Amino acid sequence: MSADSGAMYMLLESDIFGSCQSGVDIELPFDFDVFAGVFSTVAFSDNNFKYYPNPVSSTMTIDSANPIESVQVFDILGKEVFSNNYEETSININMDALSSGTYLMKVSISGNSQTFRVIKE
Repeated sequence: MSADSGAMYMLLESDIFGSCQSGVDIELPFDFDVFAGVFSTVAFSDNNFKYYPNPVSSTMTIDSANPIESVQVFDILGKEVFSNNYEETSININMDALSSGTYLMKVSISGNSQTFRVIKE
């Protein structure tokens, strides 16, 4: 099913109280949300977006066909170790201060965000 926003949603129905055993239907509605996220957008397609080198030793370059709005870098525990806002299509991020290891880099372009794994040597 599709919502007006273009998002997908699913309606689940269940009888929690086991009406099959007693033969009596008891209706107890409940709501919950499931977010699956965006799997891919034009802003992050191979032709429009790239980041390199990976693994990186000192400087990460990000190139995009559309202006990059922001970049956040998180360590493996989820602590933000870098954050900056931009309005450019090509940026360089100095990663010298980071320890060797695995990081998650969240990039926002045209209102869409995507997270990438980055290895710091």
